[in-house]
Amino acid sequence: MKKILILLLVTTFQSVCIGQNILAENKNANHPDGEEHVLLSPAGKVIKSFKDIKIYDINGADSKNDYRKSTEDLICALDIKTNKMGYLSKTTGEWVIAPQFENPAYAHDFFEGLAIIENRLEVGKDQFAVIDKAGKIIVPFCNWTIYDYSDGLAIVEKEGYQFGAIDRTGKLVIPFSVGRLYDFNDGLAIKNNNTEFVDDYEGNTGLWGFVDKTGQMVIEQQWSWIEPFSEDLAVVKNKEGNFGYIDKTGKLTIDCTYHFAESFADGFAVVTVPGDSKNSGVFGMTFIDKTGYQATRKQFDEVRNFKDGLAAVFKILEVETSDDTSKFGFLDKNFNLVIPMQNLAEHNYNYNKDFFAFSEGLCLTSTGFLDKKGKQVIAFAPYLAVGTASFENGRVVVALYDPKTDTYRNKLMDKTGKVLWQSVPNKNM
Repeated sequence: MKKILILLLVTTFQSVCIGQNILAENKNANHPDGEEHVLLSPAGKVIKSFKDIKIYDINGADSKNDYRKSTEDLICALDIKTNKMGYLSKTTGEWVIAPQFENPAYAHDFFEGLAIIENRLEVGKDQFAVIDKAGKIIVPFCNWTIYDYSDGLAIVEKEGYQFGAIDRTGKLVIPFSVGRLYDFNDGLAIKNNNTEFVDDYEGNTGLWGFVDKTGQMVIEQQWSWIEPFSEDLAVVKNKEGNFGYIDKTGKLTIDCTYHFAESFADGFAVVTVPGDSKNSGVFGMTFIDKTGYQATRKQFDEVRNFKDGLAAVFKILEVETSDDTSKFGFLDKNFNLVIPMQNLAEHNYNYNKDFFAFSEGLCLTSTGFLDKKGKQVIAFAPYLAVGTASFENGRVVVALYDPKTDTYRNKLMDKTGKVLWQSVPNKNM
């Protein structure tokens, strides 16, 4: 069972639904015939098969921002025969930007109509440029590190742990200064005062605040941890290690009284509080509203944010043991347990954001999809789900593992559970 748990956390089966067509992996790099991706119609018909082409199924990411999925029609790909990189259409599967960029270090999706390209001169020394959707170089290659565009600006970094920002023309609109600067969202960006790289999740990460698009510090660097704004409030941690929330003026609107706190979603936020007599641990997780009022007296060992009107809650009966040691259920926004607690096998218990979250009325567990009454309406047996995208336009690609044959395969399904397409079995070495 532990092997399955590990696979849940590290599996690289990914697929993405953009518009109506679906990009899926048919064979992984461990397959005897080599890696292959396919572009599928909503009915599961293969529009294009990509051989001798490496598809970069990627998301833009930043450690202070949730993963951003590109909504552009273009996807980065490498022509293996020429070792040059270009961009394919997710509508037709044809090259829109012909493979022409040499020595690619990393792949970048398009965001806001622009993409970053990298040229590796040698290990540890890369050059960066910006292209538009015609493949034209908008910002010439330079020695700055350029991050993906967000809110009209791209963060840039140069030697000495100095950060600034450029606009869409490449003009430096925020001068370089020491301290990490993160993506802009709604006109604000997080900035810390570290003079060198420090892992965000280590103990000593300096102090954090927010700057505006001129680089002006609008929320003082006084917090030992900070998250991007969500629903007009941002999680902060004070120097004593307690969590609370500030508004966009920097005012502390919910006092730092929590052992841990998460961003607001659908009007509520998950916080960690001292455990009650019914809770199995020292701390319990519950919900607060935007006034800081504890919206329910109920506590759980783990809680997920609300999505599609429901929030998953967990009760851990025994730690680090096998099946039937944990239970899960779902609360509605009145905090009624509308899907009763049920046994949770170990291979279900993972932190993939698509598990235990509803999309288009269905929720993924490793054994199948549940409806909002808690009934399993799509079963995967004898397979176990190890990765997926959420339902989009009534379609989802699920990565499944067969314990009997130790193989993986992807299946395109509709909301009735009908399999519209499936990949060949893949071995994972």
